[in-house]
Amino acid sequence: MRLVQSIFSALLFFVAVLLGAASKPAAAEEGLFAQQTLTGDWGGMRKTLKDSGIDLNANDTSDMLSNPVGGIKQTTIYEGLLTMTLNLDLEKLVHWPGATIYGEAYQINGRGLSRSAIGNLLTVSNIEALPGARLNDLWFQQELLDRQLSLRIGQIAIDDENEFYYSQYSTNFINSTFGCPDILTTDLPSGGPCYPFAVPGARLRVTPATGLTVSTAVFNGNPAPPDPETRRSATRAGQTF
Repeated sequence: MRLVQSIFSALLFFVAVLLGAASKPAAAEEGLFAQQTLTGDWGGMRKTLKDSGIDLNANDTSDMLSNPVGGIKQTTIYEGLLTMTLNLDLEKLVHWPGATIYGEAYQINGRGLSRSAIGNLLTVSNIEALPGARLNDLWFQQELLDRQLSLRIGQIAIDDENEFYYSQYSTNFINSTFGCPDILTTDLPSGGPCYPFAVPGARLRVTPATGLTVSTAVFNGNPAPPDPETRRSATRAGQTF
C-alpha cells in the first residue's frame, strides 16, 4: 500500500509542477469546452512531453446512485474512480524501436450501490470496487516485424484497452454488463484478472493481415489470494508481483 501511495504522491506532485510551470491558464488556450483535456496543454508543456515520448494523464469518474425500492436497503451512495496513467514511448525516449512501458494506478473512493444496497452479481456501476489506492497495469511491450508481432509482459488484465475482454462501446454505459465483471468473472477466483485487478502475465499478438488479429496470453490464476494468517486479500494495493 505504501508503494502505491508513493506512486500517487509522485505523480500528483509531477502534475502540480507542470501546471504551475504553464505560462498561461488552460482556459485561455482554447476555451474550457473546446480543449481536449480539462487542464489544457500546460502552456505547451504537455505537447513537448508527448513529443519526447512521455504521456501522463489523469481521469476522474464520479457516480451518485440511488436504490429507491427493493434490494437490501434503500439508500443513495457516492463512488469515484481516479485513474492515473503513464505511457513511455521508448522509441522517442531512447531510440528503442517498438518498445513501450506503461503504468496505471487507481484511487477508488466511496461505497458501491450493489455491495451496500442491492447484492446483485452484475454491479450497477462499472467503477464499483473496494475503496483504496492500488496499482493496476505495469508492463513492457515490444513490437516487431513492422508492428505485426507484439509481446507484452508484466502486470496485465484481460480487460485492458483493446485487449481480450474489452468493448469500444462499453464506456457508453454505466452498468457493468458490458465489461467486467459479468458471468465469466463471477466464475473465476477473486473475479479473475479484470477490473480492479491486474496480474503478472504475458500476451502475444500476431496480425497476419489487415483486420485479422490472433492473440494468446498466460495470466496468474488468482489476482487476490488470501493471506494465510489474516484470511484477507494479500494484494489490496495491486502488488501481485
